[in-house]
Amino acid sequence: MTKIKQTLICLIALFSMISFMNLRVEGNNMNQVAVISVTKIGGVRNTNNLVVYLAKDYPDGSDQNQWGFEAAVNSEGIVVELGVNVRMPNGGFIVSGHGTSETTVINTFKLGQYVEFNQDQMKLYVYEDQAFSYYYGAKSNLENANLRVTAQVNAMFDIDLTRIQTFQNQANSLLSDLEEAYQVYQTNQSPSALSVVKEKAGQINNLSQDIYYLSYPNFKIEGRVLWHRPNSGQGYDELTLEGVKKMLDQMKKMGIQTIMIETFWEGFVCYQSEYLPYQPQMKKNGVIPTYGEYGQDYLKCVIGEAKKRGIEIHAWTETFLAGVSGPGQIGLSSHIKQEWLSVNYFGVPGELSGNATLYYFDPANLEVRTLLTDAYRELARNYDLDAIELDYIRYPYSNLISFKNGQSTSMINDNGYTEYAMNDFMTSYGYSGDMKQLIATSSKARNEWIKYRTQKVTESVMVFRNAILEEKPGMKITIAVAADHQQGINNYCQNWTEWAKFGWIDSVKPMAYTADTNYVGNLTQIYLDLVGSMSLVYAGIGPVYFGYPVTVNQDQMTIAVLKGGAGSAIFAALNILGNEEFERALELSASYIPRLSPESAPQVLLDEGLSYILDKMDRIYNRDLQFNNIETIKTILTNVLAIELTPVVGYEKVVEELDKAINELSKTTNTTIKQRMYEDLSYMRRLFDYLISRTLINSGDWIPSLNPNRPSGISVKVPDPVTEKPKGCGCQSDFAIVVSTLAIPVLAFFVYRRRQSI
Repeated sequence: MTKIKQTLICLIALFSMISFMNLRVEGNNMNQVAVISVTKIGGVRNTNNLVVYLAKDYPDGSDQNQWGFEAAVNSEGIVVELGVNVRMPNGGFIVSGHGTSETTVINTFKLGQYVEFNQDQMKLYVYEDQAFSYYYGAKSNLENANLRVTAQVNAMFDIDLTRIQTFQNQANSLLSDLEEAYQVYQTNQSPSALSVVKEKAGQINNLSQDIYYLSYPNFKIEGRVLWHRPNSGQGYDELTLEGVKKMLDQMKKMGIQTIMIETFWEGFVCYQSEYLPYQPQMKKNGVIPTYGEYGQDYLKCVIGEAKKRGIEIHAWTETFLAGVSGPGQIGLSSHIKQEWLSVNYFGVPGELSGNATLYYFDPANLEVRTLLTDAYRELARNYDLDAIELDYIRYPYSNLISFKNGQSTSMINDNGYTEYAMNDFMTSYGYSGDMKQLIATSSKARNEWIKYRTQKVTESVMVFRNAILEEKPGMKITIAVAADHQQGINNYCQNWTEWAKFGWIDSVKPMAYTADTNYVGNLTQIYLDLVGSMSLVYAGIGPVYFGYPVTVNQDQMTIAVLKGGAGSAIFAALNILGNEEFERALELSASYIPRLSPESAPQVLLDEGLSYILDKMDRIYNRDLQFNNIETIKTILTNVLAIELTPVVGYEKVVEELDKAINELSKTTNTTIKQRMYEDLSYMRRLFDYLISRTLINSGDWIPSLNPNRPSGISVKVPDPVTEKPKGCGCQSDFAIVVSTLAIPVLAFFVYRRRQSI
C-alpha cells in the first residue's frame, strides 16, 4: 500500500471517520486526484482567492458574494454539496473559490470525494474512489431531489407530482440494484462490477435530475424569452431551412415564447438591407444561402417559420456597436466612415474587451443617426416582426464621474470626443477654449459633458422609436440595459428610466448576469418600482454563459416571476442549443402546464390566468382545509371573470377588483397560502395595470413625457395595427418631440426615480 494511502487510513482512524470511509478504503482504490493550495482560512474572499471556512468559525456558511463557487465537506471529509453558496456541514468546512480558483473548485470537486485539509501546509488533498463516488453521488442526488420535492409541496407550489412519483419509483428500484452492485464490487473489485455500479449510478442520477427539474414551480403566465445569435447553437445548422426549422422546433419544446434574433450585430445584418451589409458569418462559402420559399433571407425565414409555431420574433439590434476587431473577428465594415466612430479622450477609437476591440458609433453624429434611423425604418417596414429591441444603446464605459481635479489625465477613461460632439457641446453649454483642458479641470464641465451625451442617447431613442412606429404603428420597443440603473447614467450615459417613464419602452431587460439568485430577485423588484406600470420587466439572466450550473438558471427564472417580473430573458441560445441538460431542464419545466406569454391578448390572460388561480385555490391551497376565507376571494375572482374587457375602462375594473381580493388576503390566516395567493394576484394586477398604460400611450390618449399623470375612465378603440393608424401613431408629432426633448430637465421634477445601490 502506498505511503499516501497508509497516511489516509491513519487520518481516518484519528478522526473517527468510519461508515462511508471504511467502504471506500477497503478496496485499496483510493487515488489522489488533486492537491490545491489554499489562500487563507476565513475572511473576505478576494480576487482569485481560494478560502477555507471552518464550521467552528462560520457555522452559517461562508457568507461570500455570488461571484464564486463552493464545495461543502462534512466532518468525515466527504464532499456533500456543490454550489454558489453551500450550507456549512456540522463539524466540516467549505472550500470557496473566486475567479481562477472558482474554476478550480468547479473542475476539481465531485460529490463523494474525500478531502484532507492540511492547515500547516495550507493545502487541500483530494482523493477519490471511483466506485464510492458513483455510489455516494447517486444516493445523495436522489435524496436531495426527494427533499426538494417535499419542500416544494409544503411551500404549496404547483409541480407535476404524477410524473415525479413515476420517476421516484423508477429511481428507488434502481437504488436497490445499485446497493447490490456496490456490495459485489466491494467483494471482487473487478472492472465489470465497477461498470455496473457506474451504469446504475448514472441512471439514478438522470432520474434524480429529472425529478429536481420537475420540482420547479409552474406558472400559467410566465414570459420565456431567449437571446439568440443566428447559427450559434451546436447541432443546428441555420444556414439551411431544415436547420432553422429544427432550431424552432426545439425552442417550442422548451416553452420559449419569444426569440430575440440578433438581427444586426457588429455592423452587419442577417437580412436583405439597403443600408447595412450582410453578416459574413451567415454566408456559406461566401454566398448567402437560400431558404426555400423565403429566398436568400434568413430573417424572413425565421419569422415565417416561427409564426407557424406560435413563437414571437423580436429583432435584437446592437444599436451603437459599429464593429469588433481582434482574433477571429470580422472587423469594421467598409461602409463605416471613420468620422462616425466615437473616440476616447486621447482621440483613439474603440474600447478594449479582452483580446478584442469594440468600436462604437458616435451617438451625437447626425449622419450616424440618419443611417440607423433608415435601417430601423427598413426593418419595421419590410419584416413582420413583433418587436424591435435596442441593445448597446449607450456609450462605452466611462470613469469620468469619479475623476477629480488635479488627477493625471492619463486616468481618464471616457468616450465621445469627436470634433462634431465637442464643438456641439461647447456651443450648447456656452464654453470656449480647449475642451479637453476644461474636462480635466472643471467638475461642472464634466457633469455637463455626461449630461450632454446622455441627452444624445435619449434623443436617438426617441428618433428611432418614432421612425419605427411611423412605419408600423403598434410595434413594441424593448431595451436591454445595465443591471444598475444609476451606473447606466453615470458610466454609460444611458438614462433608460427616463425613457420608460416617458412611455417609450414596452419592456425592459436588466442584464443581471450573476450566479446570485437573490440578487436577481431584488433587482427585479427594484426595476418594477422604477418603471411602474409603463413597461414589463424581464430579468435578463445568464448564469450558464458564465459557467454556473443549469440549476442556477432555473432558480433565477423562478424568482423573477415570484418577485413580480413578467418572466426571464435568458442569455443566450448558444449555451442551450446542444446542451442536453439545459434543453432537458427547460423541456421538463414546460411540459406540465402550457404557459401563456404575459403579452398574450388581454381576454386570454384574464380567462386562463384567473381560471388557473381558482383551480389552484381548491387543488393546492385548500387541500388541508386551511384557507379560511377561500369563498370570499373566490367570489371576487369569479366577478372579475365576468367583467367586459373594454379598453381601458374594463382593465381598470379588473385592477379595482383584484385590489379587493389582495386586500382580503390580510384576513387569510395561513401564511403560505397568503404568500402564494399574493404572488398570483399581484402578478395579474400588474399585467392589467400595464395594459392600461400601454393602451393609452399607443392610442395617443396619453403622452407621459408631457403629462406624467395617467388619465382614467377613457374608452379606447383599439385599432387594427395594419389598416388603421392610431392618433399620433402612438408617438409625438415633430413639434412634440422637440418640446419633449427640451422639457426633459423640467419634467425631471415629475419623474419618480428610486435610486438604490445594488
